[in-house]
Amino acid sequence: MVTINLVFMVEVAGLDPLQMVLVGTVLEFSVFVFEIPTGVLADAVSRRLSVIVGHAIVGAGFLIIVVWPNFYAILLSQMIWGFGYTFISGAYAAWVSSELGVSRANEAFLRGSQLSHAAALVGIVIAVALAHISLALPIAAGAIGLIGLAIGLSLFMREGNFRPTVLQDRDT
Repeated sequence: MVTINLVFMVEVAGLDPLQMVLVGTVLEFSVFVFEIPTGVLADAVSRRLSVIVGHAIVGAGFLIIVVWPNFYAILLSQMIWGFGYTFISGAYAAWVSSELGVSRANEAFLRGSQLSHAAALVGIVIAVALAHISLALPIAAGAIGLIGLAIGLSLFMREGNFRPTVLQDRDT
């Protein structure tokens, strides 16, 4: 999805180099702006909820690219993608660490990284195959997959060891 995303922006939406730079800047800026507020939410309310909401928001951001392939809609989608990403970025690792404990979490992160790299290679091959049909197809499939993942996580992801951080203990 992410691999084909940039090609889609150039080929279908017709973005020029300056617009592509602006799109990337908006994405990075939104991550910068929202990282702390969403991190506080994850620590104060629920890491599980933060991960679930983040995946749904990122999926929605990618759907916007496919539905409205124009510069302004793509800028909006990048803001949404960046916002959604910040819900996941620290919350997922914190959730794994609190649920498994630090020593088991390290093993899980290593194994997860290995599986993630293998899945990424498979995903790239599938995305390229789908892109031969339509450049929008791998992005739409990935976006729907992320929203489906959020639904699946809401049904199956548990959070048994989370303790909200008290306001006085927060240093953000």
